[in-house]
Amino acid sequence: MNKKIKLAGSLLLTVAIFMTGCSSPKTTDAPATVTTAPAATATTAPEASSETTVAPEQVAQIAGGKEITLVMLEHANEATNNAMKELNDAFTAKYPNVKVESHIVGTDEIGQATQTGLAAGNIDIFEFTCYNITNPEYTYGLDVHSAIEYINNGDIMDLSSQGFVNNWSKGAQTDAMSFGGKVWSIPTGSVGMNGIFYNKQIFADNGLVVPKTWDEFMNLCQKLSDKGIAPMTTGGKDGWPVDMILNGLAAAFEDPRALEEGLWTGTRKWNDAATFADFDRMNQFINFFEEGITSVDYASVIGRFIAGKAAMLPDGSWQAANIELADPEFDYGFFTFPSLDGSYVPMMGKYDICYSGSSKSENQEAILAWMDFYSQKETYTKFITAIGFIPAMDGITLDTKFMKEAAGYVEGFGIPFNLKKPKGLGQYGGFKLMTLQTMGGDVADLQTLVDLAQKDWEDALAANAALK
Repeated sequence: MNKKIKLAGSLLLTVAIFMTGCSSPKTTDAPATVTTAPAATATTAPEASSETTVAPEQVAQIAGGKEITLVMLEHANEATNNAMKELNDAFTAKYPNVKVESHIVGTDEIGQATQTGLAAGNIDIFEFTCYNITNPEYTYGLDVHSAIEYINNGDIMDLSSQGFVNNWSKGAQTDAMSFGGKVWSIPTGSVGMNGIFYNKQIFADNGLVVPKTWDEFMNLCQKLSDKGIAPMTTGGKDGWPVDMILNGLAAAFEDPRALEEGLWTGTRKWNDAATFADFDRMNQFINFFEEGITSVDYASVIGRFIAGKAAMLPDGSWQAANIELADPEFDYGFFTFPSLDGSYVPMMGKYDICYSGSSKSENQEAILAWMDFYSQKETYTKFITAIGFIPAMDGITLDTKFMKEAAGYVEGFGIPFNLKKPKGLGQYGGFKLMTLQTMGGDVADLQTLVDLAQKDWEDALAANAALK
């Protein structure tokens, strides 16, 4: 049974697509923004990987042995895509009548691709957001998260009765896999979002050590800058990496949940003295990015960091695997954003993407077999080692470079700050320091920015007041 997906607007996944019945889907030329990974087979492996084989007694069949193609939707991340390709090869080696065909789209396109695919009933396995999907009680007027809409619409398979669910840690089951008392997904693992990778060679050449306090960090950045070395880089062109970084910095300065609640209830303001101090420190931080940061896209930051264009890369811990993939010999270190007083700041992060199955798929048995295979300790250990995440399964200790570098920051792993913003918030609402003229924006100074932020925030709250 052949099916196609038509994606709205400019995004067309014209690879005849998501979730076929018993036969392989038709394909047409896909746009450059979509990468289609080859279907997984027992003899097709990713680059630098050996052929996947299993013992004859381990080979099994699904659905009476009929040929099945499961279509998986993934966002573009080279390390994760490669690891998933290897996992899918191993799955097909065990179940030769089932192939897994990955369709890889850009991070900004994955939401629309998922929505369209689910509506069309053409997705087999897809990524599910399992972080920050509910709204705190003090908020109002916010949209229901798309993940909850999918559940409410009956688009996602209920996994609650599946035995493989218990292979995952209790924390993962509670915090990532479940909603409304039922299990909807299986996780990749946890990632940190408030840390900085640093070039050990540059640090050693300049007599630098990992800073413990905010002032030490700023002094370190100034020393690098004085020597003509760009302290930091990031994907300033994409926008969201800077937002993530600034939210992480807020959590290093004060209790972010209390700040968020205060902004919603009116006990805190964007232009009060405490929040202005946060903005001032963030402004110091962004002014240590390399020159022309607003032209640097996220896809290029790993190459720039490894090439020594900047001494540090504030980013999510998922970049560790990409750094090592780009240059296995590159010597990097890692630390979390320093606190004001030098007190310990643990890694803060989230359960990253989870994988779910479409309830509309004709290949339910094959989907469950894939999830069971993925949920086995041996399979998952190989996968999580390759992508460098913190495991979501008990009893797994990773002897990876990143885990060695980050070992001192894992205890007390917490949930990061991700500011819930009122619907219809204007362009200056939030930590929008990239709108300053010094960063190529149109706002003259910090005081003007915090005043604009407060006005936009108040206007948005007022517009949604009837929804309290």
